[in-house]
Parts: sequence; structure tokens; C-alpha cells
Amino acid sequence: MLATQFFASGTIVAGAAFVLKLWMERLFDSRFKELEERTKAQIAEGSRRDAAIYDQQFESLKTALSLVYRARNIAREIQNSPEESNTRDGQKQFDQLVGYDQSIGGLLFMERAILPSDLFRKLHGLRHELHGFKVIVDEYRRIRQRGSRDERLGRVADELRQVYGRLDAQYEQLTLAIQDQIGVQKGIGLLSNALGPATRSVSNVESSRPEP
Repeated sequence: MLATQFFASGTIVAGAAFVLKLWMERLFDSRFKELEERTKAQIAEGSRRDAAIYDQQFESLKTALSLVYRARNIAREIQNSPEESNTRDGQKQFDQLVGYDQSIGGLLFMERAILPSDLFRKLHGLRHELHGFKVIVDEYRRIRQRGSRDERLGRVADELRQVYGRLDAQYEQLTLAIQDQIGVQKGIGLLSNALGPATRSVSNVESSRPEP
């Protein structure tokens, strides 16, 4: 009789332990799935934001390089024929140069928050050279308007060529830096930076799942 009761009690305890174990496993599995879904949602949101930032950066950098390219070309035409700077065509070129300079400045002002710091500095430095080029062109034009033929005219023309040389060199450096940033040079850049963290995070979530 005692043995029967003891056996029955043991069976009940074992059954209760089994039920408790099963309940704990299901609770753990439910909690893990909830955590997994929350993590995946956070990863998806992060990826969406990264992709949006990538799109903004890509468009801003593409626009910046286009403006700089056009400004560089106008500057090259001016320094090739500075004596034409006081003609109607020369005035038109100068006005275009001023317009591109203002557009670059506006882009730097509006997109400062999303432009990578190193590229912002390169763009800012290039715009500084562009501003110096404009000042020298304006000085050359004033000398020509006064009809001066002294050595100052030749000196200013030499300064114009020197500043253009620096402007052109910085344009080439900026082009390579932007292409590298957006992935043209090495197949990596903004896009891989946007996708990389999300890919690694998903992998980490999957690897943390307990073995069945």
C-alpha cells in the first residue's frame, strides 16, 4: 500500500516536472521569437534609414561633382583667354562661374549634415580656390578696363594660371574621393556601408537561435 502511494506520488511529481519543463521551454521559445521579431524589425528600420541616407548622399555628391566639373571647365576657358574677360562672352562666362560658386556654397550649407566630413572639407577647400580664382579674374578685368599695359597685367595672368592649376588638381582629387565613396573605384562605399551592418546583424540573430 505504501509502495503504491509512493509510486503514485512519484508519478505525479514526475508529471508535474515534465509539464513545468514543457511550459518553460514554450515560454522561452515564445520569448526568443518575440525578441527575434523585435530585433529583425529594428534591423529593417535601420536598413531603411541607411538606404535613405545613402540615396541622399549619392544625389548630393553627384550634384556637387557636376557643379564643380562645370565650374572647373569655365575657369579653364577663362584662364586660357583672360584677355576676353571684358567681352560680352567673357562676362557671360564670369556670371556662370559666379552662379556655380553660389550653387556649390548652397549645397554645402544645405547638405552639411549628411556629407562625409572628408568630402565636405575637400569641397570647401575647392570652393575656396574657386573664390580666389574669381577675385583674380575680377582684378584682371579692372586692369584691362583701365587700359593698363604694365607688368601687373602679366603678373595677374600668371596668378590666374596658378590658381586654376590648384583648382584643377583639387577637382581630380575630389572626383576620385567621391567615386571611392559611392563604390565606383573599389566596388564598395556608401551602399556597402548601408547594407553591411544590417547583413551582419541578421547573421548574428540567426546564429543566436538555440539548437533544436
